[in-house]
Amino acid sequence: MFFPVTHGGVGHPQGSTEIKWVVEATFNLDKPQLITATTIQHKKSTAFADVESQHTVDEVRLFYEHMGHDPKIARDVYQCPRAAHTILHVGKILEDIEDEI
Repeated sequence: MFFPVTHGGVGHPQGSTEIKWVVEATFNLDKPQLITATTIQHKKSTAFADVESQHTVDEVRLFYEHMGHDPKIARDVYQCPRAAHTILHVGKILEDIEDEI
């Protein structure tokens, strides 16, 4: 069986290792350790929750397969907790309203 390899390596890629390499090689950040496979999964899963209803069942399935987990794990583990998510969105709406007053 063949697995994909990167950088001429002999092993298959691992998300955290590859992300660390790309972040360090590409960006000049003060705290590159804050960008990890887990933080990216949290951000993408939370963002996808906002638009999931706009996609077909097949697109949703493909998203979760690509992320490497099932929808229950995405909702229960990776997506921003609903209260925090609500605060962020409602906060933005309230800010917009306040700016108009």
